[in-house]
Amino acid sequence: MWHSPKKILVLLISLMVACSLSGQAAKVKIFNITVVGNKTASPDVIIQNSGLKVGTDINADAFGDAVRQLWNLGLFSDIKLVADRQTPEGIYLIISVEEYPRMDKLVLKGNKKIKNDDIEEELKLYPGQVLSPNAVYEAQNKIKTMYLDKGYLLAEITPATFEGEKENTRGIQFDIEEGKKVKVYTIDFVGNTQMSDRKLRGKMEKIKQERWWKFWAESEYNQDNLSADESRLVDYYKSKGYRDAEVIRDSIYYSDNKKRMFIEVDVHEGAQYKYGDVSISGNTLFPTENMLKALGIQRGDIYDAEKLAEKIETNLRGPYMDRGYLYVQVNPVEIPVAVDTVNLKIDVVEYSPVKVRQINIVGNDKTKENVIRRELRVFPGDQFSRTALMRSQREIMILNYFNNVVPDVLPVDDDEIDLEFSVEEKQTGMATASAGYSERDGLIGTLGMQFPNFLGNGQQLSFNLQRAYSYRSFSISFTEPWLFDTPNLLGVSLFDTDRSRGDLNSYFGSTSSSYSYTPYDMHSTGGSLTFGRRFRWPDNYFRGRWIFQAMRNTYDLTKVYDWSIFDQVNPAHLEKTSGISLRQVISRDSRNAPEFPTEGSVLNLTSTISGGFMGGNESFVKQEANLEWFSPMGNENITWRNFAELGYLSAIDDDIAHIIPYDEYFFMGGAGLIWGSALRGYPERSVGPSSTSGIWYGGKSLFKVTSELRFKLSPNPLLFLLVFAEAGNTWRDWNETNFYDLKRSAGIGGRIIMPPIGLLGIDLGWGFDRPSLGLSQTSWKSPEVHFIFGQQF
Repeated sequence: MWHSPKKILVLLISLMVACSLSGQAAKVKIFNITVVGNKTASPDVIIQNSGLKVGTDINADAFGDAVRQLWNLGLFSDIKLVADRQTPEGIYLIISVEEYPRMDKLVLKGNKKIKNDDIEEELKLYPGQVLSPNAVYEAQNKIKTMYLDKGYLLAEITPATFEGEKENTRGIQFDIEEGKKVKVYTIDFVGNTQMSDRKLRGKMEKIKQERWWKFWAESEYNQDNLSADESRLVDYYKSKGYRDAEVIRDSIYYSDNKKRMFIEVDVHEGAQYKYGDVSISGNTLFPTENMLKALGIQRGDIYDAEKLAEKIETNLRGPYMDRGYLYVQVNPVEIPVAVDTVNLKIDVVEYSPVKVRQINIVGNDKTKENVIRRELRVFPGDQFSRTALMRSQREIMILNYFNNVVPDVLPVDDDEIDLEFSVEEKQTGMATASAGYSERDGLIGTLGMQFPNFLGNGQQLSFNLQRAYSYRSFSISFTEPWLFDTPNLLGVSLFDTDRSRGDLNSYFGSTSSSYSYTPYDMHSTGGSLTFGRRFRWPDNYFRGRWIFQAMRNTYDLTKVYDWSIFDQVNPAHLEKTSGISLRQVISRDSRNAPEFPTEGSVLNLTSTISGGFMGGNESFVKQEANLEWFSPMGNENITWRNFAELGYLSAIDDDIAHIIPYDEYFFMGGAGLIWGSALRGYPERSVGPSSTSGIWYGGKSLFKVTSELRFKLSPNPLLFLLVFAEAGNTWRDWNETNFYDLKRSAGIGGRIIMPPIGLLGIDLGWGFDRPSLGLSQTSWKSPEVHFIFGQQF
C-alpha cells in the first residue's frame, strides 16, 4: 500500500542560528548537490527542476520552493532535502527522493457491459507511465463515469495494485461490480400549474419513464441528458409565453432495492408574457413597415422566444444576407414594462454588403471541377446570397456523387469573401451482380456495369443484362447531362429483349418457380435518342426531356397461350410490328437529398405518342403523372414520404393493324422488379383486369397512392426501416375507372444502400383485398415477401 506523500525539509538549524547571531542574513552557500533514491529520473533533471544551483547563496524559502517544484513533477512520493555537512566553502546538499512506481500492466475484471478495449481507450494507461495515487483515482472515476453514462448507477469500481515484473513497477487491477441498470420509473414535477406533468414529460427527449409498451424509449438516467431535457423544458415554457420560467432544482430518489429511480423536477413558471410595443431601428435597406410585416409579431401576441429567434433569422436576416449583407446584426432587445408585458425593440446594424471574390472546390479527387462548378448558383463577382449558397449545396448534393457537401465562407476583407465547397467523394461506379425474387417472375438476375459519374465527367454509362425464368433483356446507354457545357442533355440507348410465356401451369398458382410475363413469345429490339433541357420557368427546378424511340417486335404465333389477350394486343395477328414513339417528360425535383430526403418533392408529367404521323404499327397515346413529396417529422432521421400516381392509355384509331404493345398497358402489384407499378402485399402484376383464363393483362387506366414513414438508423452506409400503407388499381378503360375501388395493403420493410452493391431491400406486405383478385388471403404470419436488389425504390 502507498503511504500518504511526505515532503520533509531537513536543514542545519544551528547553521542558520549561527548566521543570524553573527549579524549575517540567514543564507547558506551550496557547495555540492547529490541526488539519491532516484531509479528512472535523471539526477541532472531533478537538480535543474529544483531550482537549486551550486555556488549560490540561498535561504530557507529556496529550500521550500525546491520541494514544491519537484513535487509538481508528479514523479515522487517522498522528497527530502538534507544538509549532509558544512565546510567553509558551503554545504553539501543531498536531494533524497522516492519515486512512484511505473505502470506494469492493466487488468480489468468483472466488466461485461463495457468492453476492455473501450475502457482501455478511455483510461489511456500505458506501461511505463507513472502510477501515482492520483492517476489511479482518476482512472477509477473514468470507469465509474462510463458506467453512469450507460445507466449503471450502482456500479462499484475497486482498484488494487500488485508487484510488477520489473523493479519499481506495479500493475493495477480494477475489480468491477456492474450491478443492474437503474431505470427511471417516474418523472414528477413540482411548481407546474399551467403545464401538466404529462405534457412536460413529452417534451423530454433523452430521459423517459420506464413503461413496457415503450420498449424503444430511453429510461436510463444520465445527468447530462437530464440537464439537456431540463433546458428543453425551459425552452418549451418560453415558447408558450413563460419568459421567466426556470428549473430550480432536480431531486433523485431510489427504491429500496435500488433498481428504480424517481426523478422530481422543481420548476418556476412565472407569468405568461405578451408583446407590447414592437419597433425596429437602424435599418436603411428595407422600410420599417415591410420589416415589421415580415417579422409578423403584433402587440398582444403571446411571447415566444423560439419563434422570435426563428423569424429574426429567416424573415429579417435572410433578406439582408440575400442582398450581400453577410455581417448584418439583428439584435432583439426585450424590455419588460409590466408583470406580463414585454416591449420588443430590434436594433439593426447593417454594415456593408460583400461580394464573392473567388470560389474554391476541395476534396474532389475523382469528379472534375467543372462538373461541380456548373451546378453552382453563385459565381465570382456576385453579391453574397445565402439562398444561392444553400441552393448550390443542394444542387451538388443531388448529383449523388458525394457523401457530404459543406459550404464555408472565408472572409477576405470588409467588402469581399471567398467561398469554399468541401466535398467528400462516394463510390459511384459499380459492377453489379444482383438478384431479386417474386412469385410471378421467379429468380431475377442482373449483371451489369453502372457508371453514374463516368471518368469524373458527370456522364452516365451503363451496361445491363437482366434474366428471369421467361425474360431476357440486354441494354446499353450513355447520357451526357451537359452537352458542350450547356444545360442540355443528350442520351442514346440500345436494347434487345426476349419475353416468353414460360411455364403454363405456373399461371394457375402452382408451386412452380415462376409466372409467365406474356401469354406468347416475343422478341424486341430497338433504340432511343434523348434530348433534355433545364428550365428557368416556372422555376429552375423544372427540366424537360424528349425521347425519340424506334423498335421492332417479332411475335411467334406458334407459341400463343391465351388468344383472348393476343387478340387484344395484336388483333391482325401480325408476326412483325414496328413502333416509333415520342415521349415528353416534364419533371421538377426539389428534394434536399438524393437517398434519404426529408423535404421537397418530385413531379413527373409524361406524355407519349406512338404512330400517327410518325408511322409504324404501334398507335397509342399515353399520359402519366406522379408526385412524390417528403415531409420532415421534427427529426432529421424520420421522414414521411407520400406518393400518388395516375395514368391513362388510349388507342389513336380503330385500325386492327395499329396495336398497343403489351408492356405499354398498366400493370400493378409486387415490387415492380421488371416493369409496372409496385403494390406490395400482392404478387407481381396481379392487380387489375384479367382474361377469361385468369391471366392478368394490364389496364388502360391506373391510380395509386402510397404513404410511408421512414426511420434512418445509419447514415453511412445508409440504412433505414419503413412502414407503409398503399392502395391502387388498374382498369380496362378510363370509363371503368373507380377511385373508390382500390386494392389496399400495408406492411413494413427496410433498405440499405452499400456503395459497391447498390440498394438492398426487403418488404413484408399484407394485401387486404386479395380474395377479390382470386388470391388467397395473407395472414399476419404469412405476408407477401418482396426482395429488392440493385435498384432504387
